[in-house]
Amino acid sequence: MSRHEGKQNARKLREYLEKTKDLPYRNAELNKQAIAREAGLKDRQPLYKNEECVELLGEFAKKLPVRMAAGTSKKETELERKNRSLETKNAKLYAENQELRRQLLKLEHIESLLVKGRGIQP
Repeated sequence: MSRHEGKQNARKLREYLEKTKDLPYRNAELNKQAIAREAGLKDRQPLYKNEECVELLGEFAKKLPVRMAAGTSKKETELERKNRSLETKNAKLYAENQELRRQLLKLEHIESLLVKGRGIQP
């Protein structure tokens, strides 16, 4: 995904979140496929891999009450909230890791060109 597509996906998601008051759920979990479809994204991958989208969705979801299945205790509710927070944090770190890997590959390529082109000893 190019940076342009990433920014465009983040813009679409931001516009969708500004218009909506609630998010679609499925089995007490955010339904990311429905969110992506309603936001006008091609698929749900930006909601997992685009750092800006992950952050936008995570911040919006924190403001919403935790959805519980029937018969869920207060402790389970708190665990669900903590789980959601950790999943958001994990998704942010995954997106950051992917970006750093991309940058590393680019720098390794530049280094190899410098070493080959000028005879620089590593």
